[in-house]
Amino acid sequence: MKYALPLFLLLTSLFTVVFILVADNINSNPSKNISNPRRSLAFSAADFEVELSAWLPWWEEQASIESLSNSNGQIKIISPVWYQIAENGELIETASEYKKEVLSHAEALNIRVIPTISNASGDDFDGERISKLLRNEALQEKFILSLLELAQDSGFRGWDLDWEKVKEEDRDLYSAFVNTLAKRLNSRNLKLSVTVHAQAGKPSDWDGAKGQDLKALGKSANYVRVMAYDFHHSISPPGSVTPMDRLYETLDYSVKVIPLDKLVLGLPSYGYDWVLDKGTAMQYQEVVKYLKNNGAKVDRDPESHSLYANFSREGEEHTVWFEDAESLLIKIEAAKSYGVYQVVLWHLGDEDPKIWKLVNR
Repeated sequence: MKYALPLFLLLTSLFTVVFILVADNINSNPSKNISNPRRSLAFSAADFEVELSAWLPWWEEQASIESLSNSNGQIKIISPVWYQIAENGELIETASEYKKEVLSHAEALNIRVIPTISNASGDDFDGERISKLLRNEALQEKFILSLLELAQDSGFRGWDLDWEKVKEEDRDLYSAFVNTLAKRLNSRNLKLSVTVHAQAGKPSDWDGAKGQDLKALGKSANYVRVMAYDFHHSISPPGSVTPMDRLYETLDYSVKVIPLDKLVLGLPSYGYDWVLDKGTAMQYQEVVKYLKNNGAKVDRDPESHSLYANFSREGEEHTVWFEDAESLLIKIEAAKSYGVYQVVLWHLGDEDPKIWKLVNR
């Protein structure tokens, strides 16, 4: 007991020194000066590394393969969008010209492959296809057996369900199906990821997200990927794809209902070119060339940290907002301040190559 007081003073002094060093580190790095009124740092965000994963769209596989080669070992999981739910609720494979090359690169780089199954239909997502599967037990069993067989034959490490606009009346059925599927996959040492819409737990949440019970899905799935992007989108007025206030709202709610070790924050590597309220999605490198060709001046928005530009072309006024490595890094640091250490990018291919040098530098 006679050493209690000196030990206390010593520990207090050490804590003070560590605090000063951490504060100095944050203040010396502008990317870490994140204005977040809802969350105070309980620890240094630099204390742990981020685990990056990424979706790999079938229509941009060549560019995605190049991204894999340039990623400096940062990417741990890729989710090629290789499968879909057909109109009748059955599993179908999406055309892919470079599937063998993608799998070969992933194996060489020790990247786990967890393919995505989408319910996309044309330019939208079809909740009716999900309803047909959820309301037919025989179809569900056939679906699950197909996933187990495909994973074994192809060396997949699990599956990602990107089922968007699930009907509100199918909410409980979807949660029950995810619970069943997760158990079946986990019994074969396979992981289940579910991709979900961003929610803030408010009445103002988008109606298209009401079919996804994040708390229930977080109990069953191994990963819950929250799409914290497209807050401004192809049929909205122009603006940042991921504004900081919407990001904080998403994080505030997500960490309350999804276990931190399962929570994966989805962030964008793209932007939009708007004419009035109609936007066209473009990846970073495509945007840079496009703006240069049009002589547009690029500025950084101080609130969202996203890049933007305004210019005239062929008599039309264009507004472009997009994400680069710096804006992405700031949003990753915001996630880390919540203890969220897993991030998934939409999508690989023609992203800002500086991402691979800045993240976990």
